[in-house]
Amino acid sequence: LGLEPYELSSVILPNTYEVYWTMSPEQFLDRMQSENERYWRSRDSLRERIGLSRVEVVTLASIVQAETNRTDEMPRVAGLYLNRLTDGWKLQSDPTALYGFKKSFPDSVIRHSVSNGALGMVQAALELTQDDARIEHWRDRFLTLYEGGLGQHSAPYPGLVRLVHLLAQQGIAWGVVTNKLERFAAPLMERMAFSPPADVLITPDHVVTPKPDPEAVLLACQRLACDPKDTIFIGDHARDVEAGNAAGCHTVAAAYGYLAQGESAADWQADDTVDTSEALSALIEERIQ
Repeated sequence: LGLEPYELSSVILPNTYEVYWTMSPEQFLDRMQSENERYWRSRDSLRERIGLSRVEVVTLASIVQAETNRTDEMPRVAGLYLNRLTDGWKLQSDPTALYGFKKSFPDSVIRHSVSNGALGMVQAALELTQDDARIEHWRDRFLTLYEGGLGQHSAPYPGLVRLVHLLAQQGIAWGVVTNKLERFAAPLMERMAFSPPADVLITPDHVVTPKPDPEAVLLACQRLACDPKDTIFIGDHARDVEAGNAAGCHTVAAAYGYLAQGESAADWQADDTVDTSEALSALIEERIQ
């Protein structure tokens, strides 16, 4: 194709293509290049006027798309970056930095940091200390991007939708106590396939002291009209089990969650520990029979 490696991703433009299973890789790439040429045929003159190569236009478009998912904002964002390029400024683009971090850090690194919240993930990805002056900027930027894609790639663990349905049949209420702010937790729960939905959702917005303090767990029990000693509290972090134990609940450690590197849920002093969501469902079903 006569392309440099960095140019290849800009040749395959997002679209719907009809291809056949007998097509060879070489034929596919030839087809993509042909489609690319056809796309640019009526756009090259405009591209040349703004002084960008095809690769640069595609790169800029990907940055704009990562900055906002609102089509009415995209021209303004693109204009901002074009002005920076015209004036010889650095782009100072968050998406390009995040792309570099994603390339540098495997999913396993992020997975081990999820339970530590946005601050923990930003610290892990950027290798920043908690007192670094830049961390609040990157935390806020991360939360903005997170909110924009909230729930798009999320789904309940296997067996839990069925478990919630079974609880409803038995007349047993259920709820969620999370350290995720309500701004994120409420819409995320709405996007999940639980039927019926949670009877109560407690976030740090509702309490003075979040987990591992038991205040949030006790508030959930109060709103569910349920005695803590008759409550099963499940968590995938040591702070969850600590809060549940302090509240007087029967605690279950979900060892299949986002544990830190080298961490063992068996050390959390929960009443029960399960390794899969299916095992969790089986445990609860057995207790409510």
